[in-house]
Amino acid sequence: MQEEDFRKLEIDLPRQPVVNQKSWAKAGWVLLLLVLLLMALAYLFRRQD
Repeated sequence: MQEEDFRKLEIDLPRQPVVNQKSWAKAGWVLLLLVLLLMALAYLFRRQD
């Protein structure tokens, strides 16, 4: 089932407008920033111990 879903995604991707690609890029940047923030928090908590 997962492989079929992946194929559907591959087929749908080229049809997506540029706006969707930009929003996905923005979401990627937000996720990256969140990961960096979590890493910084973990580093600070480790230093306190």
